[in-house]
Amino acid sequence: MTPGEQALYLHAEPGLPLAVSAEQPRPDHTRPLPAGATVVFFTDGLIEHPAHTIDEGLAALAELATLHASLPLQDFVDTLADHHPSDGHDDMAVLALRTPDA
Repeated sequence: MTPGEQALYLHAEPGLPLAVSAEQPRPDHTRPLPAGATVVFFTDGLIEHPAHTIDEGLAALAELATLHASLPLQDFVDTLADHHPSDGHDDMAVLALRTPDA
């Protein structure tokens, strides 16, 4: 997310899941980030709900993140964890970083 804009997802080839094979190379990705940008990493437990598609969960999380993007980072993460679109039956992890303001 960048200040004043909608949240968007960064799509890239993820490679094999962790712990599947230590011998296989993992892809690297880079993305320039502007000042004040927030990047959120999360597990599927934050968005999965048996009554909704993954795309619906992703859209709901993006809407929630956009709505609360101006919060201090810890409050932002707490809000995502407390108001997630999943059914809450899977473990979830949320990691966020914010680039410094210019």
